[in-house]
Amino acid sequence: MNRKDSIKIRESFRGISSINEDIFKQLGYEYSIMEGGYISGDLSTIIIIDRMPYNGMVLQFRPNSEEEYNKHVERLKKKNVIK
Repeated sequence: MNRKDSIKIRESFRGISSINEDIFKQLGYEYSIMEGGYISGDLSTIIIIDRMPYNGMVLQFRPNSEEEYNKHVERLKKKNVIK
């Protein structure tokens, strides 16, 4: 997947803030300073918020986890985090 076609979170969720942290933690994500984003508990998905030029992207983190990644994308859409 190239960056133009990638899934992105809404502008209001980009960057590090206590509000974003609470929302992402409720969804089962933990912040990883080394990765520059929030990683899902099953390691299938990462939401990049602090690594240029990928800020705002929702990416598959672990190889061969497409099914889990797609479930996370649907949950993020329901929570209105994804555009």
